[in-house]
Amino acid sequence: MLNLKTLAGRLFQLVFGWYVLLAIVVTGIQLGLEYSSIRTAISAELIALERTFSPSVADALWNYDQALLDSLAKGIAQTAIITGVKVENSYGRIVTSEGRIPGSDEQNPDNRWVPSQKHEVALLSASQLAEQHNKLTFGKMVLYSDRNVVLDRIKYSFLVILINSLVKAAGLWLIFYWAITWSLSRPLTELANSISSLSLKSDDDEPVLIDYPHRDEIGVLVASLNDMRIRLSASHRVLEQKVAERTQELEAANHRLEVLSSTDGLTGIANRRRFDEVLVIEWKRALRSRRPLTLLMLDVDLFKKFNDSYGHQAGDECLRNVAKVLRASFRRTSDLAARYGGEEFALIAADTDASSAKHLAEVIRGAIESLGQAHAESPYEKVTVSIGVATLTPEKAQQPENLIHMADDALYRAKNQGRNCVVLAAEDSSSQGLNTP
Repeated sequence: MLNLKTLAGRLFQLVFGWYVLLAIVVTGIQLGLEYSSIRTAISAELIALERTFSPSVADALWNYDQALLDSLAKGIAQTAIITGVKVENSYGRIVTSEGRIPGSDEQNPDNRWVPSQKHEVALLSASQLAEQHNKLTFGKMVLYSDRNVVLDRIKYSFLVILINSLVKAAGLWLIFYWAITWSLSRPLTELANSISSLSLKSDDDEPVLIDYPHRDEIGVLVASLNDMRIRLSASHRVLEQKVAERTQELEAANHRLEVLSSTDGLTGIANRRRFDEVLVIEWKRALRSRRPLTLLMLDVDLFKKFNDSYGHQAGDECLRNVAKVLRASFRRTSDLAARYGGEEFALIAADTDASSAKHLAEVIRGAIESLGQAHAESPYEKVTVSIGVATLTPEKAQQPENLIHMADDALYRAKNQGRNCVVLAAEDSSSQGLNTP
């Protein structure tokens, strides 16, 4: 059943409502015309009756045969369309009458809607009728027919018109219902269902278009929706590509930021912040695996005097050269070289025992010395480093700071032993603090 709240229902209600209103107006006009036509036909019948009965009535009135006049009046009154009849003499006196004689207010011949209509005829004798001249009227006959006669005749016509209108209304109702349901409501419902079932996520390659075979207004709407869907899908792909590009750029920027935040700007190796993070990570790993962890602390010998003698630019270059040597000495990717502060450097070497650690430190010391960078204030007349080495297998009661204290203490002893040397920290120094001069 058609839902009157839908667009198709409202359209059906509007169209069929206007049709019913128009049908009522047309039916009313048809009944009015039929009413007027029947009144005209009755007038014609009254004239025919007058021509039939007026000679007999005229003779009876001429001969003043009252019985015949009464009989004729009764016979005329029994005619189907006659509701009243009267005969008057030349003095206007009613000689005979039969049936209902309406009042003067019901006898306006110019008004088609008065209750009664009449036909009046002058009565002439037979001899006068034969003559064409000198005609004398000695009376008149008036025939009456009221509205009931018209209504009796119009009943059939009204019934035919009513049945015709009802059949048309029922037929057009079915046509409207079928046309609106199948040509408007159903296509719109299918279109709405098709649109609701579509998703941009399913259009990875090409958008799924709505299929509508007819080239009507709904077809134009479907074509517009398909065009919009194609453009929307293209925009969606462009947006996804831009989002992917921006994501990559953001990831790259984050990576660069992370590198910058963990890299020393002068030497290009890890900074103190990164050193602290990696030391904690490697300490926990060594604690779980019960493997040794080594830390090398390096200090450029007499660096302040080098700076004073050669300038800060030469000092920066010296630090960069030390960093290059440290970076080249990595044995595995997990090793980390960092600038600990000023002219002091550190190197973390996981899973490295004491002998290997001391050997690695000697290699680094020798490589820096072999650079041969002049240092007039040094007893070795070149740039050298002192290295403190600490190797420890972590215990639960210990902290990474213990390893730092051991390496720092060994570095202090290396400086006290004349610099440009490597000193290995004793394990019993892991619980002691850093000794400072």
